[in-house]
Order: sequence, then C-alpha cells, then structure tokens
Amino acid sequence: MKKADLNRHKKILLISVYTSFLFFFINPLGADPFCFEHTQGKTASRMTFNSDYNVISNGIYRVSVGGKIRRTAKFHGTKSGTVYLITFSGKIPYKTPKGDTSIVWTRDGNTIHVPMEGRNKQTKKAAEYTAVFRACK
Repeated sequence: MKKADLNRHKKILLISVYTSFLFFFINPLGADPFCFEHTQGKTASRMTFNSDYNVISNGIYRVSVGGKIRRTAKFHGTKSGTVYLITFSGKIPYKTPKGDTSIVWTRDGNTIHVPMEGRNKQTKKAAEYTAVFRACK
C-alpha cells in the first residue's frame, strides 16, 4: 500500500472515530426520551428530558400562559429509583417551597410529583403544594 493511501485511510478512520465520539455524547445511546405536563387554569408546564440509568440529561422545562411560552429553562440531574435530584441551568422556572435547598422530584409510574409554592386562591396567601405532571400524550 502506498504511503498516500495509508495516510488517507488513517484520516478516514480518525474522522469516523471522531464522528462516533460526537454522536455518543450528543445523543447518548440507550437514553430514553420522556415528556410530562401539568395544566392549571391558563398555565401549562411541560418538561422533556432523556434518562439513561441514573442520569437525566437534555432537560427542558417550559411554562406557557394562554398558549404563549413565558419561561424556558434547561435542566439535568440524577435519579435513584423514583427520586430525581434536579439542577437547573440558571433561574428555576417556578417557585420552590421555602427552605428547600435541593430540587427533588418523585416519579410514580406515568406521573412526576414536583413540590412548588403558589398562591392559595381562597386565602390569598402563599402555600406549598405538589404539582402532578402526567405523561404527555
């Protein structure tokens, strides 16, 4: 084999390995996509993410009001069984309960339970509650 051919084959092999490496980290093999949504009045929240073993990646959390997207945040995290420990990149897109230093979601089959804080419509005071996100259709 000529030296020029050998160099060309090395370049092709290097490009193939590099491309495979990029594909693996951009779209992890075996990662399952998930989508959950919660609607309360005119406000709809939707989360999408990939999950592979104990890693949550490529998370997007969107809040829309009246069909218009108001907030979008990226997140990632880890999971242990049905407990998800979430980290947002930047500002958290919803109010968390006072005193919570970690964001912990709990999965129960086709639902995810997210602790939040909001205004109680009857008492007009801040109150903690758990928003139930159901699997997207």
